[in-house]
Amino acid sequence: RPAELYFLLNPDTVARPGAVGVLARFLRSHPRAGIAGSRLEYPDGRPQPAAFRAPGLLAELENALSLRPVSRVLRSASVLLPQPVNPIRPDWVSGAAMMVRREVFERVGLLDERYFMYFEELDLCERAGRAGFEVWHVPESRVVHLIGQASGIGRERRRRPAYWFESRRRYWVKNHGVAGAAAADAVRIAGTALHRAGLKVRGRPNWMPPGFLRDLVRHSVFVRGFRT
Repeated sequence: RPAELYFLLNPDTVARPGAVGVLARFLRSHPRAGIAGSRLEYPDGRPQPAAFRAPGLLAELENALSLRPVSRVLRSASVLLPQPVNPIRPDWVSGAAMMVRREVFERVGLLDERYFMYFEELDLCERAGRAGFEVWHVPESRVVHLIGQASGIGRERRRRPAYWFESRRRYWVKNHGVAGAAAADAVRIAGTALHRAGLKVRGRPNWMPPGFLRDLVRHSVFVRGFRT
């Protein structure tokens, strides 16, 4: 007999006591919920981002420019949501620790294997939402996430791997079409270029991963096309 619920957990995580049971009880008591994600935290208990808005063009601009005045104006468009105390319904949750109802996989399919790593949980949550399932973040379920242990991203200032850019392009083309992907790339590239120019003018060090702007262009739809 197939399982009712499936718990997806990254290898660079440690589930706190009760984390799995909390999500299972939540899904069983919320029949419209198809996906529930845990609160992610550092070993000392500080929270990590785990609940998000769907990305859009304004979010791409805010992320690329990385300027506090712009971020304040575009706060409502930012992908990052404030860390909640109670369960909330974001657009998507981190795939580092999420529980998925069997009916979700039956209705929309499994995680898309064409994503090597990154953006696959965003893609699944969006497909689930379009199929009528609710996505929830349940902070009572706590999971320690040792960021970067699986991929190396986030642990130090190092070049971002090609598969991150490939996954990003695949997500935009698949979920937002040719025009949406082209617009997202144009906004992200232009915003990143402006941010780098601003750092140089102000004499501040470039904190971005090495070659990030060049890799954005190299893996954009303008160079690689719209293959998903």
